Amino acid sequence: MEFTFANHEDKKAVKNLWKYCFTDTDEYIDYYFTKRYDIKNNFLMKKNNVVISSLMTNPYKIDINGNISDTAYIVGISCDAVNRGRGYVSALIKETLKDRYLKGEDVSMLMPIDTNIYTRYGYANIADMIELDIPLDRIKNKRCNDVEVKAYDESLLKDLIYIYSKSCENFGAYFVRDEIYFKNFIDEINLENGYVYLAYFDNEPIAYMVFYPKYELEKTGFVREIFSLSKSGYDKLLDIVKSHYTQIKNILLHTSKNSHLLQYFDNDNNIVYKIKPFIMSRVINVLSTLKNLNSQERFCIEIKDDIIEENNAKFEVYKDLVKKTEEKCNFSINIYDFTQLYFGYSSLDYVIFKNNISLEKDEYDILKTIFLQKDNYFNDYI
Repeated sequence: MEFTFANHEDKKAVKNLWKYCFTDTDEYIDYYFTKRYDIKNNFLMKKNNVVISSLMTNPYKIDINGNISDTAYIVGISCDAVNRGRGYVSALIKETLKDRYLKGEDVSMLMPIDTNIYTRYGYANIADMIELDIPLDRIKNKRCNDVEVKAYDESLLKDLIYIYSKSCENFGAYFVRDEIYFKNFIDEINLENGYVYLAYFDNEPIAYMVFYPKYELEKTGFVREIFSLSKSGYDKLLDIVKSHYTQIKNILLHTSKNSHLLQYFDNDNNIVYKIKPFIMSRVINVLSTLKNLNSQERFCIEIKDDIIEENNAKFEVYKDLVKKTEEKCNFSINIYDFTQLYFGYSSLDYVIFKNNISLEKDEYDILKTIFLQKDNYFNDYI
């Protein structure tokens, strides 16, 4: 068994492995391996020089509490049929994490097919997607004649970036989206027969929506993403959705936990609300992430990490000064719990309860000011 990087001769085997393991259409797979695939981000396990397992680490920029850094979004984790259950994928993931540590990344991201598979590697859910199942007749007619809607074209690219960036200001963590990101995003949407609409008030961009009018059995539409800087933007875009009543009977709408859309429909009990764990992350470099906390008070924390040995230590933290210590630490947690605390997904109180930790009041008060709960937003597939 050999852990290695892909070469050009491996691409066909990797593509065939993707086809075998996932349900994507040939058109989508061709798009991915033509437009998005980069050989230098493809990690492999080989046996007798034959590809048996593969994953890709697609590059993104992530903003966590105002700290922007490079990260890898892991996709395409796959293994051929005859070598499953032999530990090859496990070894591939562990070696990839160690490689990303050496490359200086702080966190790793992935969207799991099954969260239980990845918790053993320290990955933890850090963002939920809220799904609303909305009958079209529950969307009220709210004509907004002073709001103009435009179908997306490339001249509106900067408006998309503006609306997204403004909308993300209240999130704890999210992917930074630039022109290259949105061009790839639009290509993906077009491939899946989706459409992007933007709303304007006084010629200023106030909202956008990613809409699939034929999503499920041609009776259900899908709003993959919708952001608005004012209520009138939601009114206008949802009016566009409602105008499809001869084509679809309901829509699935995805949004974040703190979205105003959760109150927009006046708690209509004919609308079904679901919370879906959506994205997982794992802290790769504990020392670096502790520096990012910029604590104004001194504290000690012990991290247990079975994969990245450099993280497996006690750390003394004060502002951006972090050092390993042999001092006693009452606050001892594993990398899974630390990841959820770092992203603000879990509360400090729950982590203390879960691990049966006893803290002095002054220790608790300090940690309570550092690890604050936040809403994070991620809506990316590849």
